[in-house]
Amino acid sequence: MLIRIFVVLLVFTFPSYSFGDKFAPQSSYIVISSNQKYVFVMIAPLSAERDASNWIEPKKNEIIEIRRKYSKSGMYLNDESNTLLWSVDWYRYGVEISNDGVSVISTAGMASEMESTALTFYSNGNPVQSYTVNQLVKNKRKMQHTASHFFWEKESLFDREKNRYYIETLDEMHYIFDTSNGAIISSSK
Repeated sequence: MLIRIFVVLLVFTFPSYSFGDKFAPQSSYIVISSNQKYVFVMIAPLSAERDASNWIEPKKNEIIEIRRKYSKSGMYLNDESNTLLWSVDWYRYGVEISNDGVSVISTAGMASEMESTALTFYSNGNPVQSYTVNQLVKNKRKMQHTASHFFWEKESLFDREKNRYYIETLDEMHYIFDTSNGAIISSSK
């Protein structure tokens, strides 16, 4: 009987451990270029009310302001005009943007299978090159597993001056990509 009570308390105290892990809810967000000239806006594919209701303040207020100011996902000039340069019809949890307002990179440092998309390069909102986890990871035993997913990326760096994106995987593969077209410039162990 004592064991049953302990298990019930454990399940209600630590529900994420009991039922597995999951991604955070989708939410609207912005990313400002490091030169402050551009802002990439990602509007969650939810109603404005639901988008904001998933969060507490101050994130809730931030989402309300983003949705009030911007009508579409895409790249804008970072000025008072809110000039849309180009739009996208997809949602990604996180992106990195170049200083030219053209290139966007989406990475998924966590995946559920080796065939999952790991990295996609976009030019003016259009995909130019994608890579799956199994294209970048050579030793899948080195991945860090959670209840339902695994991490494959150790670290990354975006050199916006040279338009180069660097990734090291958890199995110690090193890649350098050209951000304008997503091509692999070099790879090494």
